[in-house]
Amino acid sequence: MQNIEANINNEMQLLNFEKLRIRYKKISRLTNLDRRRLFDNIFVELDRPGYVIVEQNENSIEFRHNIWRFGSNMNAVSYLDGGRFEIDLQNKMISFSFYYSLAFDIFVNLFALAFIIVVDYQSFFLNIFCLIMGLIRFMRVRQNAVKMIEKITNSK
Repeated sequence: MQNIEANINNEMQLLNFEKLRIRYKKISRLTNLDRRRLFDNIFVELDRPGYVIVEQNENSIEFRHNIWRFGSNMNAVSYLDGGRFEIDLQNKMISFSFYYSLAFDIFVNLFALAFIIVVDYQSFFLNIFCLIMGLIRFMRVRQNAVKMIEKITNSK
């Protein structure tokens, strides 16, 4: 029985995409808001399709974005793949660490590569397009994270 569980755990580790994450530098902002208001603002920002709160305690909220979900993913380019908000009320500071996952981009580019092999070499432009979209998404992640933390610390 333990061997079966060990095999299942080993197989699940092969599907673990955490190693394909690019972690960005942590963003910190000073704030005069209390903990409840900060948490409310964070929940408002995370109230979008695909965002899932993974862990929450009295000083932090960790979330991820499920890009593989069913439904419209038209705005998925503007979403962060995941992150963690840490609130330090003694120093009146909120910190936001976030990451970009390469799993989706690798999957799309492998699909485009398979399309090139199966259909025609002229489909190479599809692969170039997918690479460019991945680069755009990579550059937008930090920009969107800064916008997110500015909205959260805004006292309006």
